Amino acid sequence: MPATVSIQENHGYIRVDVVGERTSNQEIITSAKEFWLSMLDLCDKKGVHRLLAVLNLRGNLPTLTGYELGEWVASNATKVNIRVAVVDMNAESRKINRFIEDVAVNRALDPEKAKVFDNEQSAMEWLHKDLQMTS
Repeated sequence: MPATVSIQENHGYIRVDVVGERTSNQEIITSAKEFWLSMLDLCDKKGVHRLLAVLNLRGNLPTLTGYELGEWVASNATKVNIRVAVVDMNAESRKINRFIEDVAVNRALDPEKAKVFDNEQSAMEWLHKDLQMTS
């Protein structure tokens, strides 16, 4: 996935901006898994429990790809103590990212650990609301 990733450490959270274009389905799956694993690892290394991901990606995100990613998120995100707010700037892929969120939650992901938003203000409010995070 040809994309530019910028990471910024802020007080209490890490912000990552991803700008670019999606390509093939298999590349989307592979890139997404590598990206999220590296972000979770970075948060763990920094001792940060909140992550804001702002996605500005062009291209199709197929439903079946979303389903596979949702299952993967559920099996991997339950192992970490990180809260992730995703802002998807692309209205079309936002629908699939919300589907990914639904699949993950239906497969045991705590709904307070990850959520998809259409704007940064709502994402920040949710990300920083007080919670007792559990592993």
